Amino acid sequence: LAQSDPLSKGNVTINQSGGSVTTSGTGERQQLSHGILAEATGSGNSTINQSGGTVSTTGNGSHGLYGYSISGDVNINQGATASAQASGENASALVAEAVSPEQRYAIKAAGTLIGGSGQGAGIRTSTQANGSLELGATAKVSAASGIAILDGSGNSTITSAGTITGDILTNAGDDQLNLLAGSVTNGSVIMGKGDDRATIEDGADITRVSLFDGGEGVNDSLSFAGGERNIAADSLQNWETVVLDAGARINFDSPGLSVGSSDNATERGLIINQGATLRARQS
Repeated sequence: LAQSDPLSKGNVTINQSGGSVTTSGTGERQQLSHGILAEATGSGNSTINQSGGTVSTTGNGSHGLYGYSISGDVNINQGATASAQASGENASALVAEAVSPEQRYAIKAAGTLIGGSGQGAGIRTSTQANGSLELGATAKVSAASGIAILDGSGNSTITSAGTITGDILTNAGDDQLNLLAGSVTNGSVIMGKGDDRATIEDGADITRVSLFDGGEGVNDSLSFAGGERNIAADSLQNWETVVLDAGARINFDSPGLSVGSSDNATERGLIINQGATLRARQS
């Protein structure tokens, strides 16, 4: 645990380069049962750098890596050889909580993150702040709950080159999801309220994604940036725009695609750009 004075403007930083941290107990901050907690209670920033080592927690609501700031930014960085596992109910492996909507969070993870059951997640951003999440090629994110990533209500950009096993839930906010070449995604993608965008690059493995749901926004856009894919058309739901960019070869192996209703009448529906191919099976 590292904590700043509530009246100070000091930053809080915790570094772990090796070794093991093991905790148990109920996960209220006052009971100090989280694995690593960097708590900035003044106006400073909270930073956790886990370049190596392991963190393991077993308590109900006991998070693994927990960055918290009342009015500053939250930054959490994890190296490829590091791991954090929270096995309790409602316990997440990594939590970034920037309380002020004026601040930001930034997460860069390349190691292993395993969350607990209930509402536990591999990564959770409990915040109204805007922020970014970057998963490197060696990152592995999952949870016993089946929730890999649980985002707050701010505008978030999630970029993955790693392996995500479980659902991606972005909730409110104008969110961006980028699945890069080499990434592997398993589960459902549900982007919630707001005007959201998702881009799937050539080489991104989405064969085990059962649902891509743009959510309740009015200008949600899904883009396939190259690559050949067989997709169940009815697995693409609540997108006002679906774009096939040059090099994309999409085979809809079931009927049921419904797009449109965007505020921008010139940029809605199914858009097939030059160099893209669509094959659709009739019902």
